[in-house]
Amino acid sequence: DLLSHEQLKLFFLNVGHTWLADQWLMQRRNSALTVFEAMNDATLREGIEAVWDEEVLPVFDALGMRVRAEQYVASVRERFLNPYLNHHIADIAGDHVEKVRRRILPLIELADSLGVAPDQTRLRDTLARHGVTPSTKEANAS
Repeated sequence: DLLSHEQLKLFFLNVGHTWLADQWLMQRRNSALTVFEAMNDATLREGIEAVWDEEVLPVFDALGMRVRAEQYVASVRERFLNPYLNHHIADIAGDHVEKVRRRILPLIELADSLGVAPDQTRLRDTLARHGVTPSTKEANAS
């Protein structure tokens, strides 16, 4: 269905881009860095894989979509590792705070509404760094 496809794209591809851009900004990386190069950097790769595996995938598991989500993230990983896509992180980082709000916040609010553990510490830290606060009751209780 359309909603599940939109959620997969938003929470794997778009959150992945936004997380890489956030790391790029925080670490003041080279302005010419591409997504492909970031995926071949051990630190950035480890981080994005942890976000996908430990913070995004559990949400889809709670929705009963684990297998579909694993297949989708594999396709996103393949796309990010495509050396012919010359996608610069500097371009992705434009309007960064708004992208954090539109991409990461909905994932956190969905995770909270589903009671998903763990608590998505990497993504919650990203929200906090940019002054974005989840509005769900569960998030406010923590």
